[in-house]
Amino acid sequence: MMRVSVSRNNPQVMQIGGEIDYSSADQFYNFLAEAVAKRKRSLILNLKDLNYLDSAGLQTLFRLWKKLSKHGRKIILVNPKPGIRRLLEISGFSKFLPVIKTEKEALSLFNAGKTGNVMNTRSRKPNYIR
Repeated sequence: MMRVSVSRNNPQVMQIGGEIDYSSADQFYNFLAEAVAKRKRSLILNLKDLNYLDSAGLQTLFRLWKKLSKHGRKIILVNPKPGIRRLLEISGFSKFLPVIKTEKEALSLFNAGKTGNVMNTRSRKPNYIR
């Protein structure tokens, strides 16, 4: 079962919980795609309550990243559990989807305009999960 709560901030912050797998991935993508299409904002996904993510969930994140990138918007992943963080690293997703420890830090990167390629930010070293 998947849970999502949404803020109205810019960037938009979404709290993701539960599991994203084959049975929920399409529903998850449709919900997020509709939310970002309506609000035309960049996105921070707080994954602290996400317990499980499989390849279908990864595909959903990729599709969402591709959709946002096409329109010049960004996506940052925040606070995944160690197993999900490891999955993002070994799959290579952390190379194009920044993974950051805190929501506060992700918001400060957006506010500072440093989200072009967050992984290469030199003027300020983010507190990445490594």
